[in-house]
Amino acid sequence: MSVEIENLFIHLGKKGFSRVSKSNLPVLSTSLHYGDAVFEGMSIFEKQGRFGLFHPSLNLERMRYNANELLFGFPKVTDAELISVIFRLIILNGWGDGLPECTGIEKAGKKVKRAYVRNLLFSDNNGIGVGTPLKPEMLTVLAPIGKYFDSGEEEVNLMLFPGPRTVAFPCLKGSGNYQLGMYSKRMLKKFNELGGIQCYETLFLNGRGNVAEGSAENVVILKNGEFITPHPKEGVLMGISLRIISDIAKKMGMGFSFGSISLKDVADAEGMFMCGNAAGIVPVDRIVDVGPDYKVRGILELPTCQSDEIRRIRRKYEETEIWKGKTAFHTFLDEWFPDGKNPQKPPEKFAKDAECLREKFSIYKYID
Repeated sequence: MSVEIENLFIHLGKKGFSRVSKSNLPVLSTSLHYGDAVFEGMSIFEKQGRFGLFHPSLNLERMRYNANELLFGFPKVTDAELISVIFRLIILNGWGDGLPECTGIEKAGKKVKRAYVRNLLFSDNNGIGVGTPLKPEMLTVLAPIGKYFDSGEEEVNLMLFPGPRTVAFPCLKGSGNYQLGMYSKRMLKKFNELGGIQCYETLFLNGRGNVAEGSAENVVILKNGEFITPHPKEGVLMGISLRIISDIAKKMGMGFSFGSISLKDVADAEGMFMCGNAAGIVPVDRIVDVGPDYKVRGILELPTCQSDEIRRIRRKYEETEIWKGKTAFHTFLDEWFPDGKNPQKPPEKFAKDAECLREKFSIYKYID
């Protein structure tokens, strides 16, 4: 079953709930014309009829941090109010009895369904010119999401982008940063249409020639029995999934470090994967060096499929995503809307879990 995006409900701050097709968005917003906005993406997993929102307190903490760093401002709204809106959208979209079948995926050997949550902090104004005063507002929408990469394989091939990733605020989740990623996806599509090796994501290098990230994912290699990921100083976003994975690795008795990664380091590695909220953990099979003329300049084969360590950490992370018994990572729809219709005050457990997660995974612990 497919879902018509136009029929989905959104929440637009003080303007309240409406369908996408009926939304009243400012067509001259500086966010629309100049890409001046901040966003976050979260996942809601449905397992055995229960809806769990994955680590929202960490996403909203990062969103407030990014808005502050970009001097954007933030509407007067609490995390609890935003989470209540997210669960209300599940109900308004008619998904209270189950997400659409098209959202079905497999995690840790279990069949689950998933919806993607997009929070967009934008300027709800009309005006031409980069000096137009900001009017911060929050847009919230839920969209069905199935498998992240439709490769048909466990591992994916990456296209090495033929140029450095140079963006204004590489360590922040600002919308303008993602224009290069979107361009790389169009380039990727054109490359695949020419036939030959099919690639499913882009790998970017920074201006120093070191590995940076994918179009929307962090990158991790396994080398000499240790997981290594680019340091934020290499111009990468400090992913929440990355922070959780680093903790899982340490609990597995393995090293996890932040540093610089050259292409030679990748070539010498025992494996490589990409990770993110939407992607999960995605092992990498090959890196295809593609020139501006779309010709293949080289192929780097990786032994990722042979790595028991990557399989183990992927399994552990997926078990965290879809919870097993008590969990501090999730807050549940039935805790906020016990009767499935009317909201109750935020559950006490949410505040305690949020404090626990921030104590361990706060973005302020990972930035200089």
